[in-house]
Amino acid sequence: MVRYIPPGRAGVALLWRILRQTPHDLLYLNSFFDPVTAFLPMLWRRLGLAPGRPVVVAPRGQFSPGALELKMTRKHLYLGLTRAIGLWSGAWFHATSEIEAADIERELGSVAARRTIVAPNLSARVADSVAAKPPKRPGELKVVFLSRITRKKNLLGAIRMLNGLPGRITFDIYGPIEDQAYRRECEEAAAKLSPSVVLTWRGEVPHEQVAEILSHYHLFFLPTLGENFGHVIAEALGAGCPVLLSDRTPWRGLHPAGAGWDFPLEDAGLFRNVLEECVAGGEHRQQALRAAAMRLAQTTATVSADLEAYRSLLNREGG
Repeated sequence: MVRYIPPGRAGVALLWRILRQTPHDLLYLNSFFDPVTAFLPMLWRRLGLAPGRPVVVAPRGQFSPGALELKMTRKHLYLGLTRAIGLWSGAWFHATSEIEAADIERELGSVAARRTIVAPNLSARVADSVAAKPPKRPGELKVVFLSRITRKKNLLGAIRMLNGLPGRITFDIYGPIEDQAYRRECEEAAAKLSPSVVLTWRGEVPHEQVAEILSHYHLFFLPTLGENFGHVIAEALGAGCPVLLSDRTPWRGLHPAGAGWDFPLEDAGLFRNVLEECVAGGEHRQQALRAAAMRLAQTTATVSADLEAYRSLLNREGG
């Protein structure tokens, strides 16, 4: 059963009633910093105003260095306050990778680390094959960015790294705009792009169309400031679209796998070099990249061990 609650005071009152009146064995919070859906339930629980059921907190990449850099002062004050009042006492933490588990330990300490369970995000099954499309001609490149339009996703960095590339570059941007001020920054940078780069805002798309959309591009570009998993990365690989990422996601070692690249954001030259190689490459190279992307997606698809990790995560006992 799913219940959607409105924002504002009415939503807080409804959330209060849901927590007190809905029978449940486990409280799963899909955020650490959210003042309504994380802080308030934990505060009510701490004060004995909500049932003391086992609770699992999923930070969802909020402790990655790149994510913490955004609104840093506010987040560090929140961390200090909530730790001082013991808000997270007795909570379990859900990390989706060993990298995220290390981030949790760094910010919350060894006690939280001992109560952290690693359960990788579950990936959808991928097709056994992908059509060889679109054709790849030397001197052209079709690039796609598909994600939320927020500072954390670093669309602005992608635009700047594409500027001045040789050849004919198509850069299509999909995703909901969650930060209008950041969108304006990106538009200002887009207005300064060299004539070789044609940027188009494509807007939001239904999830069921994502794989089909991604399959029509030569490269998925996401120089993100930090991801705890990155479902769209898995979807791009599954669609046979090679990926170019920052090294701030669990998707590492892409180049040895032949499926893409992951570089530190501090070295924009590495991104530029690969982008130039991708522009110059032809169909034979693109076919090899597509096949490797598909292989990687298939080998990282959900396995029984992942399901067992979730059973362990959700079968919590005690407060």
